[in-house]
Formats: sequence, C-alpha cells, structure tokens
Amino acid sequence: MGVASYCLVFEREGNGKTSGIHWSVLSKTVLSPCSRSRVIDSRIFIKNLDCIDSAIFNEQLGVFGVSWLVHLTAIGTVDDNYFVYDFRKLKQEIRRYLHEHIDHRLLLPTNPYVRYHQNRWQLHSEQGVWEYTCPATAVCQLPLTIINIETVATILQTRIQQHLKHLPRLQVSLTTDQLTAGQKFHYTHGLPGHDGNCQRLLHGHQGFLQVYTDSQRQPQLEQHLITKVLKHYVHFANSLHTKHNSTSIEVCYESKQGYFSAKLPRQQCLVLPEQETSIESISQYLATYLRNNYNLQQPTRIICYEGFNKGAEVALLHN
Repeated sequence: MGVASYCLVFEREGNGKTSGIHWSVLSKTVLSPCSRSRVIDSRIFIKNLDCIDSAIFNEQLGVFGVSWLVHLTAIGTVDDNYFVYDFRKLKQEIRRYLHEHIDHRLLLPTNPYVRYHQNRWQLHSEQGVWEYTCPATAVCQLPLTIINIETVATILQTRIQQHLKHLPRLQVSLTTDQLTAGQKFHYTHGLPGHDGNCQRLLHGHQGFLQVYTDSQRQPQLEQHLITKVLKHYVHFANSLHTKHNSTSIEVCYESKQGYFSAKLPRQQCLVLPEQETSIESISQYLATYLRNNYNLQQPTRIICYEGFNKGAEVALLHN
C-alpha cells in the first residue's frame, strides 16, 4: 500500500513582519498515489537503444545488408517511484526481443516475388534469382508487401507491444542517421566459425568506407572502390565455401546453427581468396586492391565500418 500524500492550503496572518507572521491551515486534501500518478501521461525515451544488422529483400535490388538504429519512446503514468518504466529493464527487454526475432536475419516480404518450396526460399529480383536454404531462425518473413525502414518500424512497434504486454505504450522508430563520413555501401556475409548469429549466411550490414593517404581523405579512391569493386551492393563469400558457373555462385557450409546454402547472381558476389569474410578480411582485401592497382606514394589507411561505431582499419606503408 502506498503512503498517502497531503495537499495543505495555508492562510497568512499578521502585519507582514517576520515575527508577526502566523500560518493557519484552511484545508487538507489527501492525494493517493493512484490519483497522483494519473494526472498526466509522461514520456521517456532512449536514443540509439540498439542497432539492427540484417539483410532485406526487394524485387529491384535483390538481397542486401542494412544497419538500422533503434529509438524508443515509452508513454504512461508514473508509479510510486515516479517511473514510467525502469530504463535498465526496458533496454534489456527490447534488446532481447530484437535479438531473438529480427536482428541478424534475412527479412522477407510476403508477395509473389518470394516463394518457399521444399525447404528452400526462392527470391525473384531484377538482378536475378536468389535461393536460400537455412535454419528457420535465420529468416523472418513479415506480413508486408514491401520491406523498408518505415514498414519494418511500424510492424516492429506493433509486435513488441503485443509480445511484451506489460510494457507501457511504445513508439518505435528506425533511422540510418549517423555522423560517419565516408562512402556508403551495403553488404551481406556469413561467418561459419562465429559463436553467435553472424554465422547466418544472409545477414548483413550497411558499411562506410574511408581512405586516407598521408592523413588526407581520398574521396576519389573511395568512390572507385564503392562503384567498381563493391558495386554498392555486394555479398562477400569465402572461396573455400563456393562453387560457381557463368551466371551464379553457390555458397554452402555447416555451422553450429545448422546447414546454410545460397545461390546468388554472380555479379553481386565478391569471393575472397581462402579467408573468412570478417570486416578485417574485407578491409585487407580492399587495401591489397589499392596497393596492386595504384601507385601509392604516401602511407595509406583503409577504414571499413561494419554498421555503426565498429569496424576495422588497415595501414599500407610506403616502401
């Protein structure tokens, strides 16, 4: 039971001098904790609560990686501690939901371009046909005709509210806003030796690329790598896990989570020679490409971001 609070109304008596002022109680009103908390709705917010690193499909571009920052607002009445909800618990519960249901998965729409037949997804795009066999936890098909940042934010808000009914009313927004300078690209990959969900073959990220020579940014080199090497949208594969023909590349491996296999349009796949497709390997591959194709006269650094606030850096020293 909460402790009752009182509202006291006073009247001042006397001639206005300090020694002559007296106060008398005109009225006393009991304010229960329940009535106090229902006076007005309060809002709490958490910016950059988490980051979703997943892959999405649309019929124009095919499968590509995205990184979305998650922002949350909770609306409700305050409790006896004047909390709408405990920040620590709120962050834990939302993050757990995101990691269990949406993060590091391939997000698929429900439309005629997406088919599931004999345990294999078939995705028909203008870039070609993608096929994907994987454990059920590696895919999330949503009741949406189009997958993008706005539609996913809307359905995510609804589903979190339904799943976590004890939470106050929620508003969820997703953004890609980030003060990261550099050329942007989108990629997918899978790391079979990873202990977590990075072993899922078609998960992905939005990346940022920076190139410096002698501490000066080199936008032209960045643009060349993005457009000519990465082609804006790319899947990185390890040559040890691939076989290919003139039109497609197939990637297969077994990991702790199960068997993964994907058939991708060849023009959207970049095969790394006998190395896993970590952000460290990607950075090293791009640095080697620059060293082999450009006569670099100064020390050069390649910085690749894997989503936001994390990545890898490689330095090329001038001989």
